[in-house]
Amino acid sequence: MWPTSGSGRNLYLGYYTGANVAAGVYNNTFVGNTAGQLSTTGSGNTYVGTAAGQQATTGDNNTLVGAGAGRATSKSGTAGKANTFVGSAAGLYNDAGAYNAAFGANAAQTLVSGNSNAFLGYNARASELGSSNAYVGEGAPRLAARPAQTTCCWASGRIPVRI
Repeated sequence: MWPTSGSGRNLYLGYYTGANVAAGVYNNTFVGNTAGQLSTTGSGNTYVGTAAGQQATTGDNNTLVGAGAGRATSKSGTAGKANTFVGSAAGLYNDAGAYNAAFGANAAQTLVSGNSNAFLGYNARASELGSSNAYVGEGAPRLAARPAQTTCCWASGRIPVRI
């Protein structure tokens, strides 16, 4: 555990976990070696897993669970906030994206700046720049190209839909 002067109500458990948190940061839970290692100013974050949120410097209210989940969230200092990434490498390279949800290994792995997207399934839309999209199924979507800014649903594989 790394006690930080001027901070409170934080829990850091693991090698270099929360090592750089600055004064005035509250309500973070970082568990796993190097989880939240470079975090400086974000509050209300939960990072669980080796290297979860490791390079995140800012951003509030993110939930990152799994090895490398959201590893680079807000690393450029742009506040990627209120993201939920669950699964190994889910949201791995998210930087400025906010209000995104990704569930599954590698889901939204190279999400950079899109907002309000939902990803469900292994490798669901590994790259995204648009906002307000939903991707369901392994590797969804399997399209060569699509507009960067759409509001749609993309699916891959056999997914029964009943209306």
